[in-house]
Amino acid sequence: DEAALRAFFGAERSFTLEARWSEHVARFLTSWWMRILLVVVIVACFAGEMLAPGLGAFSLTGLAAAVLLIGGPLLAGLADWWPAVALLAGLALVAIEILAVPGTFIAGTIGVVAFAAGTIGLFVVSDPSLDPTHGIMQGVVTLVAAIATAVGVGWWMGHQGGGSFGGAVLQAQL
Repeated sequence: DEAALRAFFGAERSFTLEARWSEHVARFLTSWWMRILLVVVIVACFAGEMLAPGLGAFSLTGLAAAVLLIGGPLLAGLADWWPAVALLAGLALVAIEILAVPGTFIAGTIGVVAFAAGTIGLFVVSDPSLDPTHGIMQGVVTLVAAIATAVGVGWWMGHQGGGSFGGAVLQAQL
């Protein structure tokens, strides 16, 4: 308690700082379930953009989810800059593979690896006194769970004939 803390440090008085709004936002964005949700949204939007190419709702939603996924740990001061660069570079390389050099698989493969490394890196706390193994494992589990969930949602949407999302994909009129 506070009295024991004051006695331990030999302090005469102590005070408690209230959390700021940015700390609440960072705590929300860095929660495990929110990170899974954001990665699911990114992967699902990537698949949606492949099915309905163009710069539309899928790409904007995926980009917003990527910004939130990157922004949470950076806002909290928990991550270094390299995971953000790797994640964004990975998304750019996959886009280059799809739009500029389809079928080569070089840019796409490097992009997928960079995206995975950046996503996992966002879970590794930048504090050198802490063991990074826990963050790496949490990042791997989150990435696998998010991809499995996105694949499941994609499978479900495919078997529903688009379901409630059918209006999001344009169909050719003959």
